[in-house]
Amino acid sequence: MCVKRDAEVMAWMRKGWIGLLSVVFLGVVAVCFVTAQPPSFPNAYAIVNARVFVGDGRVLEQATVLIRDGIIEAVGENLAVPPDAEVIEGKDLTVYPGFIDAHTTQGLKLPEWKPDQDEPPDTVSDAHPFMRLANRKGIRPELRAFDCLDLTPTVLVPYRQAGFTTALFAPSGGAINGVSALVNLSGAPKRECVVKSVVAMHFAFTVPRTVRGYPSSLMGIFAHMRQTLLDAHYFRALQAAFESGGGKRPPADESLLALQPVLSGSMPVIFDADTENEIRRAIKFADEFGLKVIISGAREGWKVAEELARQKIPVIVSLAFGPEPRRPSPRQPSPERTQTEQKPEPQPPEATAEEERTQPERTEEVELPDVVWKERMRLWQERVANAAKLHDAGVVIAFTTRGVRNLSEFWQNLRRAIQAGLPKEAALKALTVNPAKLFGVDKHLGTVEKGKAANLVVMTGDFTDEKARVRYLFIDGRKFEPERERIPAPQPTTEPTFQRRGLRLPIELPPEEDCDGCLCP
Repeated sequence: MCVKRDAEVMAWMRKGWIGLLSVVFLGVVAVCFVTAQPPSFPNAYAIVNARVFVGDGRVLEQATVLIRDGIIEAVGENLAVPPDAEVIEGKDLTVYPGFIDAHTTQGLKLPEWKPDQDEPPDTVSDAHPFMRLANRKGIRPELRAFDCLDLTPTVLVPYRQAGFTTALFAPSGGAINGVSALVNLSGAPKRECVVKSVVAMHFAFTVPRTVRGYPSSLMGIFAHMRQTLLDAHYFRALQAAFESGGGKRPPADESLLALQPVLSGSMPVIFDADTENEIRRAIKFADEFGLKVIISGAREGWKVAEELARQKIPVIVSLAFGPEPRRPSPRQPSPERTQTEQKPEPQPPEATAEEERTQPERTEEVELPDVVWKERMRLWQERVANAAKLHDAGVVIAFTTRGVRNLSEFWQNLRRAIQAGLPKEAALKALTVNPAKLFGVDKHLGTVEKGKAANLVVMTGDFTDEKARVRYLFIDGRKFEPERERIPAPQPTTEPTFQRRGLRLPIELPPEEDCDGCLCP
């Protein structure tokens, strides 16, 4: 009897321990589940009674946009609002697709240049009749912007305050600069905010400022790029022969390997070119090697508009017009000065005249000759009308913020371009669906449609209205209120004063990696 009771007690204790362990295990699982949850912001939103610009020409009045888990769940009128959604009243608000900056060089921390990747030739005993095998001055196609992203609040907050949700970040400073990345401006970890890690290879008619000697001239830069692409062609032939078992092993050259998608046409080339001659050189260079080219900058693109349209070459247009030329008017004397000059002087007239002759001449601001002012105004007006003329010729355009001093100037110049003839609908497409198509992400970005990423701009008026403000911004479904965001105060640094002062402006752009062609004072 006692033995049986002891056995029952032991069985009960075992069950108790098992139950206790089960409770502990479930508690641990629950804690892990809670800690693994996403951030504490809602994942469902409903923007109701808003005016919605879809991005393809359609405009929906008093529509509802439903967002869930970072995706646009539905768009239309008279939609039922889910009970778990945060409701945003859209009366007097306008919803646009997220604006895309199609080319920027800020937000990157680039490594130092490595000019050569081979043994230097012996120039003491002989003069070699050929170029170095791996002269890499201004050449680093293997560099990826994805690996160099440095997206601090100083970069992100001004963009969000101006309505931008996405930007193409590109290396710069040389002739062949590397591969750009398309990134959402949410500030999320890189693995979550990068839309496309490999977009385009970037070329320019420049070399680093540290380069001495060849290739420092325009002719040298052009020859240097041609030789690099010819070497890449030869590398491809060596690689094919080696893989078939009938050739010498090719060098392990990352630069030449990185150029293979460019030569095959699977990766586009974005070529920095502003003047008419630069654009024509870029087109000729692309034709020679069969490159899929996009022109960036193109401030004289209207002069080549027919050629660009005929070859169906897209253009990322710069809105860096510079200040509008004004005729300086002669300075008028202030009332106080006039009254002082009218008072009689105690000195004799002769002495006063002598003193006036010995005083330094006053340098008054004189009016510019009409011919000079008219020429400056003509050139400025050409830059303003450039986007409209490219659009009228049938060229697909997008916009870059490069060259402008701040994003307020970008929007001011966009309004000027619209006043100069660029249709408002074309300007909106250049900010949204056009760059999405150029970069191969139009299935996910560029329009307000069901199933696309919830990158939206909610404004208090028309995007071209100077008084309109960005009320809300959605990036991958995460809501921002840009008016409440503040740029962190700059830390003590040895940077120049003009850079520190720029951080205080509400939507000031940080300095570009390079400022070639910039019209900043």
